[in-house]
Amino acid sequence: MGRGRKGNGVELRDNSIRVSFTWRGERCRETLDLAPTPGHEKYAARLVDEIRRRVGAGTFRYADFFPESPRAERPEPAAEKRTFGHYCQLFLDAKGRSAEATKSQYRNALAFWKGKIGPDRHIDTVRTRRD
Repeated sequence: MGRGRKGNGVELRDNSIRVSFTWRGERCRETLDLAPTPGHEKYAARLVDEIRRRVGAGTFRYADFFPESPRAERPEPAAEKRTFGHYCQLFLDAKGRSAEATKSQYRNALAFWKGKIGPDRHIDTVRTRRD
């Protein structure tokens, strides 16, 4: 029990595989109904990597990966979060390890585009050149 490589977020159990990751500051563990084979272990490791990538980018939705979990958000978050300003802030938050001068340039560029598009404009209404 508890086999698997340390730190990759995958725990091989007797008849299943458990993945663990951090989301919203708390440790989450979910059991996958997969036999603990080498192929399934690789799948679970890739799954954890994808979850961690999305958590870092701010695009992780629990229900996308674990719809039956009690932590899965049933209703979609309010549509007002889908504003251009919200996604600009998500972008800046994802750049946490960048140099301060680089983050300043990002903030300036986003301020310019917020002035053109509007920070409260819903993403669904932003038109692209192809539209």
